Amino acid sequence: MKRLWALSLVGTLSACASVATWTRPDYETKDRKRVLRLVVVPQSNSTPAVTQLAGKVALRYANHHRDFIVREVVSATVAPCQDDLEGVLSVNVEVESASPVGILAKADLKDCGGTELWRGEHESSYPSADDNLKELTDSYVEEIGEEVRPFVSPVFQALRRVLDELPVAEMPNDDYVMEKIELEE
Repeated sequence: MKRLWALSLVGTLSACASVATWTRPDYETKDRKRVLRLVVVPQSNSTPAVTQLAGKVALRYANHHRDFIVREVVSATVAPCQDDLEGVLSVNVEVESASPVGILAKADLKDCGGTELWRGEHESSYPSADDNLKELTDSYVEEIGEEVRPFVSPVFQALRRVLDELPVAEMPNDDYVMEKIELEE
């Protein structure tokens, strides 16, 4: 099957750069209500701490801003589809430069059979500190360690741009709604 990318004009490392995405053509009819329970598998060309940061940002962002139920972050070496999981959200953050931090953020959503349902990519640069994200930065530094401080703002902003483009999921019944509520408590 030929996969088409929705191409966008991408400014050279500008904070307003676009996100290139592709969604499986039959997602709306086939997968929208079928693939909701996910795990996140993060990767990075940077340190293990930045990989951990990318996973936590993706998990929290997808849970809070999208209608997916993201249960946990797992290593790429673990078989991610166990129990009643329905899909895998893989995120890859490539740090390309420092001050400002150049980031290439990629994500893809697959069902547990390995069928790709969606993918997105965003490349830009962001300052390593953002006054609007100071509290968020401090929280991730406390949780992961001081070494992630210069990366929290760029990783968060780049992944936010990509994950905002995830396809719209629809919870098929109240069991999913209750599970999502319990997950966020």
